[in-house]
Amino acid sequence: MKKLGQELSIKLHHCLVLMLSVILALQPMLAPIVYAQTVITSDTAAPLANQPHVAESLNHTPVENIATPSAAGVSHN
Repeated sequence: MKKLGQELSIKLHHCLVLMLSVILALQPMLAPIVYAQTVITSDTAAPLANQPHVAESLNHTPVENIATPSAAGVSHN
Protein backbone atom coordinates (compact mmCIF):
# COMPACT_ATOMS: atom_id res chain seq x y z
CA MET A 1 0.00 0.00 0.00
CA LYS A 2 2.81 2.40 0.88
CA LYS A 3 4.52 1.71 -2.44
CA LEU A 4 1.37 2.69 -4.40
CA GLY A 5 1.24 6.04 -2.58
CA GLN A 6 4.90 6.68 -3.30
CA GLU A 7 4.45 5.90 -7.01
CA LEU A 8 1.48 8.28 -7.21
CA SER A 9 3.48 10.98 -5.43
CA ILE A 10 6.39 10.56 -7.84
CA LYS A 11 4.08 10.72 -10.88
CA LEU A 12 2.41 13.87 -9.58
CA HIS A 13 5.82 15.40 -8.96
CA HIS A 14 6.93 14.60 -12.53
CA CYS A 15 3.70 16.10 -13.93
CA LEU A 16 4.23 19.27 -11.92
CA VAL A 17 7.85 19.56 -13.07
CA LEU A 18 6.84 19.04 -16.71
CA MET A 19 3.99 21.57 -16.50
CA LEU A 20 6.19 24.24 -14.90
CA SER A 21 8.95 23.61 -17.44
CA VAL A 22 6.54 24.09 -20.35
CA ILE A 23 5.14 27.29 -18.82
CA LEU A 24 8.66 28.62 -18.27
CA ALA A 25 9.66 27.79 -21.85
CA LEU A 26 6.55 29.42 -23.36
CA GLN A 27 6.58 32.52 -21.13
CA PRO A 28 8.46 34.80 -23.59
CA MET A 29 5.85 34.06 -26.25
CA LEU A 30 2.95 34.72 -23.86
CA ALA A 31 4.23 38.09 -22.57
CA PRO A 32 2.98 40.24 -25.50
CA ILE A 33 -0.49 38.74 -25.12
CA VAL A 34 -0.72 39.72 -21.47
CA TYR A 35 0.26 43.37 -21.72
CA ALA A 36 -2.27 45.82 -23.10
CA GLN A 37 -1.23 47.57 -26.29
CA THR A 38 -3.21 50.79 -25.83
CA VAL A 39 -2.40 54.05 -27.57
CA ILE A 40 -1.93 57.11 -25.38
CA THR A 41 -3.83 60.13 -26.69
CA SER A 42 -4.66 63.52 -25.24
CA ASP A 43 -8.23 64.72 -24.77
CA THR A 44 -9.00 66.96 -27.74
CA ALA A 45 -12.08 68.35 -25.96
CA ALA A 46 -9.93 69.82 -23.17
CA PRO A 47 -8.72 73.42 -23.40
CA LEU A 48 -5.45 73.72 -25.30
CA ALA A 49 -3.57 74.89 -22.19
CA ASN A 50 -4.60 71.70 -20.36
CA GLN A 51 -3.77 69.22 -23.12
CA PRO A 52 -0.60 67.18 -22.56
CA HIS A 53 1.83 66.66 -25.40
CA VAL A 54 2.20 63.00 -26.42
CA ALA A 55 5.46 62.04 -28.14
CA GLU A 56 7.47 58.90 -28.81
CA SER A 57 10.98 58.09 -27.57
CA LEU A 58 13.72 56.54 -29.68
CA ASN A 59 12.75 53.03 -28.57
CA HIS A 60 9.09 53.72 -29.51
CA THR A 61 7.90 54.11 -25.91
CA PRO A 62 5.13 56.71 -25.56
CA VAL A 63 6.14 59.80 -23.60
CA GLU A 64 3.48 62.10 -22.16
CA ASN A 65 4.60 65.61 -21.22
CA ILE A 66 1.97 66.90 -18.81
CA ALA A 67 0.68 70.45 -18.81
CA THR A 68 2.64 73.05 -16.85
CA PRO A 69 1.42 73.36 -13.25
CA SER A 70 -0.19 76.58 -12.05
CA ALA A 71 1.30 78.79 -9.32
CA ALA A 72 -0.54 76.61 -6.79
CA GLY A 73 1.18 73.51 -8.20
CA VAL A 74 -1.93 72.06 -9.85
CA SER A 75 -1.68 70.58 -13.33
CA HIS A 76 -5.01 69.80 -15.01
CA ASN A 77 -4.38 67.07 -17.57
